[in-house]
Amino acid sequence: MINVTCFKCGWRFTIDEEAIAESLAEAETPPPRHYVVECPRCRKANKVSLKRGRRRGRVTKKE
Repeated sequence: MINVTCFKCGWRFTIDEEAIAESLAEAETPPPRHYVVECPRCRKANKVSLKRGRRRGRVTKKE
């Protein structure tokens, strides 16, 4: 799980790495550097750096 804090309302929530990996598998080349996720409270888009997840070895592309 990756913890995210909304930059607008400050709400803290988590996102699942598997959901990110599935969307990355559908992404075009070159692979994106950020993943956009909506805040469940205010619906504002937040960018999450994929470098943070890859550094931990959690976010991987499914083949």
